[in-house]
Amino acid sequence: MASDGSLVMLRGPISFIESGPPLLFVDGVRVAAEQADTLPLFGAIAPSRFDDIPVEDIARVEVLSGAAAAAYGEGAGGGVILVTTKSGGGPLRFGGRAQLLSGLAHDDYPANYRRRGTSPSTGQPVADCSLLAVAAHTCNPTGLDVWNPLEQASPFRSARSGLGHLSLSASPLGAALYASVSASQRQGVLPHDEASRLSYRARVERPLPWHLAVRASHAFRRDNARMGLDGGYTIANDVISNGLLGEAVNDANRGYFTAGGLIPPDSLYPDRRLRHTTSAVGVSWEPGRWLQASLLTGRDRVVDRWRLDNLGPVTDTLRGTERGADENWRLTTTGRIASSYSIHGSVTGSSALILDWWKNWIETSHSIGVSPVLELEGSQFSNRSRSVTLVQGFDWPRGISVNGSLHRMTRTFLGTEQPEWFPAANLSWRLAPLMRGRSTVRLRAAYAELPGAMPSLPTLFSVPVGPPQSGTGNQAKIERTKTLELGADASLDRLGSASVTLFRSTSTNLLDVGIGAPGGPALVLDTDAGEIRNSGVEALLHALLLDLGELRWTATVSLAALSNRVTRFVFPPVIGAYSITREGSALGAARVVPYTFADANHDGIIDVSEVQLLPLVAQPSLPTFEAGIGSELRLGHGLTVSALGDYRHGNMVMNEMEEVRCRNRRNCRAAQDPSTPLAEQAAVAAAVASGGEPVVGFMSDGSFFKLRELAIRWQLPRSWSPYFAGTVLTIAGRNLLTSTNHSGLDPEISTPGPGSLPREEFGRNPIPREIVFRLDVGAMSKN
Repeated sequence: MASDGSLVMLRGPISFIESGPPLLFVDGVRVAAEQADTLPLFGAIAPSRFDDIPVEDIARVEVLSGAAAAAYGEGAGGGVILVTTKSGGGPLRFGGRAQLLSGLAHDDYPANYRRRGTSPSTGQPVADCSLLAVAAHTCNPTGLDVWNPLEQASPFRSARSGLGHLSLSASPLGAALYASVSASQRQGVLPHDEASRLSYRARVERPLPWHLAVRASHAFRRDNARMGLDGGYTIANDVISNGLLGEAVNDANRGYFTAGGLIPPDSLYPDRRLRHTTSAVGVSWEPGRWLQASLLTGRDRVVDRWRLDNLGPVTDTLRGTERGADENWRLTTTGRIASSYSIHGSVTGSSALILDWWKNWIETSHSIGVSPVLELEGSQFSNRSRSVTLVQGFDWPRGISVNGSLHRMTRTFLGTEQPEWFPAANLSWRLAPLMRGRSTVRLRAAYAELPGAMPSLPTLFSVPVGPPQSGTGNQAKIERTKTLELGADASLDRLGSASVTLFRSTSTNLLDVGIGAPGGPALVLDTDAGEIRNSGVEALLHALLLDLGELRWTATVSLAALSNRVTRFVFPPVIGAYSITREGSALGAARVVPYTFADANHDGIIDVSEVQLLPLVAQPSLPTFEAGIGSELRLGHGLTVSALGDYRHGNMVMNEMEEVRCRNRRNCRAAQDPSTPLAEQAAVAAAVASGGEPVVGFMSDGSFFKLRELAIRWQLPRSWSPYFAGTVLTIAGRNLLTSTNHSGLDPEISTPGPGSLPREEFGRNPIPREIVFRLDVGAMSKN
């Protein structure tokens, strides 16, 4: 979708309620980074706050996971992403970027099939002449109809988008100023799928007398989206679903299925408007290297409003009257005082005291009808926390460093305060340089206990429930993630570097919701529902493969092997449509029914009686191995070729669309075409025999390799003009190649939303291929 955002998760889920996305701080201010499906029934993904900041405005990004995130308060168990924007200063400089993008929709949709035939007893045409009907001797086949609405009556258009960005950096009146403005217009590959964005950002810093300095920043972003439900979730208005669930003939609807004909495709879609505002003011005092103090206060506000144009048949009197709004305020205040000093000359120490106050306030409203209002509902929810952190570190000769911290957090939940302590410590040892000083090695170890995030009440009471085994909610504790890490870093001169980290984390005091006892409340919050363990190894390798003057080739590889397990669960197994959460399995594991089959009567058709269902097994819903590969080849004369690839392995994805096509609609090839391989026929027979359970073949391997981007960049010679130094022209192709064993359209797409496990593919359009033309003007200066 043109307005979809990206989902980020570090080291696996840490909670039964929410997956635990990382916290996002922009210039020290905590911003709302949660990404949820707030539109009812639609499966539309909210634009992500990680997409808010133009790349040109970013000076530095730090990703902290595990023990490194210990001092960042509530929700740090999921990790922290710190974004620092550019601060400006220096002579007056202008920068700019212009980008044009063209995209093409997926071009390999499965066709619809229908086998024609007659009744053996009457000779009259029959409605069902599928392979299973032929095997049951209820139909004599006479022909096969094949029609592909999404290709032969294509609803797609070429995606187009344009983006412009301007920036200014200067030093007016002794201050360092950076300001920018960005605007974009994006049109998706389906009708009514479009989005426009406008944002501006400013940051100013000014030194003052007495070693003081002040800074202020303000950022605003406006998103207006026309969400293309005809590429979304609701069957009645989803072009993808209507094509794949349609007919095998070119009829009056061109083969499209339209939910009984009540609502034509594309007649229902929402408008969505988001407003993001982040402001901050800070002051710092640094009388010397031995003492630093700072105070920062900031506010982040997100307003999300949506509207439906239609609530049913086109004659419905409620047309255009459903509206919703969500408003989220976050206030952050952080004070810090730190000191550095020497002990006996050879040992240095550092101490810090950090005070943090944070408050979150959420208000939602939903109405149906204008005059009169037929339904009106709303909710308010707020939570707050305050914390104090003591940090102490020592550096000894021979490269030994020891650091420890003690974090005390108090938060308010359901009217009660919850104070708890969270300790952390780390040790590192930098070995003496090797190979005549060309090589360095550092060993490290860390332990930390980190607080989990507090879910909002609507989220808390929207999870599947089961009979509680312990806990009543009266003594609720903060969810806690205990992390242990061992690692090593090495570098060899200019030739390369490597980093390896082994980690294991255990999340405890986990919240869940259960059914209350007779005579009591309907739902009971269980505050010790179980434990989740994540473990694995991460590695980052960077190498200089070739260096011949202007010809230079480098490569970067990131690797991660991950394991997730529910190590304790007080409830009986919680079973979802395609998932199961139980002790000993991964969180939200995919439920899979294996089977065996054989063409016993050698008629070339696999019947229901020729499959043998096996006991259900649970398979991971998240990848157990990930690899990212990046490479850059500099050819000289400012010309560079780069590529970025991504590999995921070990998880299952539910191909719900094909399962519905084959088991219910019976319009897929495996249900109708006798030339279909027996293995594909067996999946249909097994799905029928299991009563719709997720069988192997439809719950399929989600492993894939994707060529994310292939780009050619040319930096214009500086001699052409001193006013356009650093100008770069880029031509890039994105999502050019996907290699996968997944039986569906794309193993990355998911209908229910970014946090649902396992991923379910139903009626969403695959990620389109894109061609990008981009011009960056690095610095236009005027003295």
